[in-house]
Amino acid sequence: MKVDGRALVRGLAGKLRFALLLPLMVAVAAAGSDSVPQVTLATPGSAGSGDGTITRFTLRFSEDMVPLGDPRAKAPATNDCKLPATGRWVDTRTWVLEFDKPLPGGKRCHVELRPDLTTARGVSVVGNDRFAIDTGGPSARAVLAGGTYEGIEEDQIFLVAANVAPDRASVGRYAYCAVDGIGEKIPVDVLPRETAEKILAGLGKSDWKRQSFAYDAGLPEPLPAAGADRDAALDRIVPLKCRRPLPPGREMALVWDARIAQAGATGRPA
Repeated sequence: MKVDGRALVRGLAGKLRFALLLPLMVAVAAAGSDSVPQVTLATPGSAGSGDGTITRFTLRFSEDMVPLGDPRAKAPATNDCKLPATGRWVDTRTWVLEFDKPLPGGKRCHVELRPDLTTARGVSVVGNDRFAIDTGGPSARAVLAGGTYEGIEEDQIFLVAANVAPDRASVGRYAYCAVDGIGEKIPVDVLPRETAEKILAGLGKSDWKRQSFAYDAGLPEPLPAAGADRDAALDRIVPLKCRRPLPPGREMALVWDARIAQAGATGRPA
């Protein structure tokens, strides 16, 4: 018995877009007066990959801070992210901190204005001077319907790869399956980690579904042979299945709830 697989991609993609955009939503400070220079925008963002990762942080000021096109202009801020990054002025009011690599899930750090920061006309910048970067997590990055059949089977196993290792008990509590015509959330069973290893090994290293899954998830392909790197990669992959058989001919979605917690995190739902 088979179930149409297109609904998984369509329905889940919508959930992922919402989840991945959440870290990019930040408060924008409005300038209280034209004569009082301050930060009007402080936001993390992506260079355009569309995968929801954070690769840059942008600061915009209410008035000119540097001469146009001056490559020697001093950076207006420092950061404690402890990751390689390069700052640059893109215009007289906008400064961008570009990270060499996307920030990992579960990362929290800050961008802080220099205490002596002044505008191009020599006036001190006032207002907020410290801004948080929080990559959040865990958010789903990629989904693989395990098996060689192109559709979704009634007892289908799904592999969900997150940006950071999720708490598996939390996945079991908050993730669920939604099936057209069934007016209730169908719980999921979280399967042993070895299930993911067997499914990926069964597909073979040259399988396009496996390669696409690893690429979208930001996982090494092939997986490391052994050791801590392999464990870290597999910890991000959760094998699960809907608790009841999926009826044929029905659209379905696998829902990754925002309340799912990070493994080892405190102060989050578990």
